[in-house]
Amino acid sequence: MTVNERPPFSKELSVQQFEMHYWYKKELIDLCSEHNIPSSGTKAELEERIKKWLTGEEIVNTRQKSTTLRMKQEHDKELSLSTRLIPDGFKFNSKPGNFLLIITRSKNFPSPKKWRRYLEKLSAGAIWK
Repeated sequence: MTVNERPPFSKELSVQQFEMHYWYKKELIDLCSEHNIPSSGTKAELEERIKKWLTGEEIVNTRQKSTTLRMKQEHDKELSLSTRLIPDGFKFNSKPGNFLLIITRSKNFPSPKKWRRYLEKLSAGAIWK
């Protein structure tokens, strides 16, 4: 095996050997799937999980935990015109959709382009008469 050749992936691979080589995200996803490691997330999250697997540490899917927590918090929140969108993990589902239908006095669910215009007008204070 030459210096640039990657060794085959196995449980015997050390973390140092794993880190010495470049792995594509697709390869990391496949490795995770083959070894029953959660395979969703960023490349960095996948690499971290594989390193924990190689050292025998417990692998906790923090992405799933944070999504579950965010979804619970999201359902408990009341919506208002001052609800922050991105920092609060806002999801555009039926709850904010119904809220915006009431605010905009619409009967039909508008297209995303129309929603963008509504939100721009709301931000500028132009909707209130």
